[in-house]
Amino acid sequence: MLLLTEEVNAKESDLFDLDSLAISNNCLEVFVSYSGGCGEADFSLYHTNMVMHSMPPQTVLFLNFKDEDPCRAIIQDTLYFNLSNFDELASSGGIWLKLRDYDRRVLYKFEH
Repeated sequence: MLLLTEEVNAKESDLFDLDSLAISNNCLEVFVSYSGGCGEADFSLYHTNMVMHSMPPQTVLFLNFKDEDPCRAIIQDTLYFNLSNFDELASSGGIWLKLRDYDRRVLYKFEH
C-alpha cells in the first residue's frame, strides 16, 4: 500500500469493476473485473493516512488501475494488499476499511 501525499482526486484510474472485498490472512482481498487480456494491467492501493475518529475508526482507501491493454476480454482477478499499516488499530478494536466509490466496507480486526 502506498501513502498518497497529493490530492486523492487528482489520481486518474482506468475503468474497472470492484466486485467485492474481504479480509484474508491480514491482507485486503479485492475482487475486480476489467477489460483486457493481452497486455499489462497494474493496480495500486493508496491511503492518505487520514483515519476518522469513530468507534471503531474508519478510513478510505483508493484503488488505482492503469491498463495498457487494448483487448476487450473480461478479466476477473483477485488482488491482495498487505494491511500491516493498520495492525495497531486492528489489535485495539479494529478499523473499518472502505474503498472509494464502493458502498461496502470491511472490518480489519485481530481477535484476542
